[in-house]
Amino acid sequence: MNSPLRNDCFTDTDTFHRHSIQERSPNIKKILIVDDEKIFLLSLADGLNTFDRRFNILTAENGEKALKVLETEHVDLIVTDLKMPVMDGFEFLSHMRTRYPDIPVIVISAFINPDAERRLSSLGIAQYLEKPFNSEDLVDWIQKT
Repeated sequence: MNSPLRNDCFTDTDTFHRHSIQERSPNIKKILIVDDEKIFLLSLADGLNTFDRRFNILTAENGEKALKVLETEHVDLIVTDLKMPVMDGFEFLSHMRTRYPDIPVIVISAFINPDAERRLSSLGIAQYLEKPFNSEDLVDWIQKT
């Protein structure tokens, strides 16, 4: 089975990647997924499209690239990891909240602890899932957001 997603689609010059064959319509939610684990990122994008074809998925490998996406794309929701090179999730969320305060965010991370919860709360982020997580749970959260 041929997938529209490729493991070789990441290069140093890539800013973001589109992972949907759907055209933009009012019923399609545009989601930006930010994670440095390329295989996980591609898997998650592919999985979300499998669960619900009403998602238009954009991906970025770190916070810096995600901010570039936000400069050029309207995004309905951000799903981001916290531990990433170049610009980690906390720094990304801090910049994002200043420039795009109305975009909802779901954090996904294997490193949620009381300190991380406090930092997320101070940024206005209340929704997070710990890795590994059930994809159906993420889809439910996305649909409610």
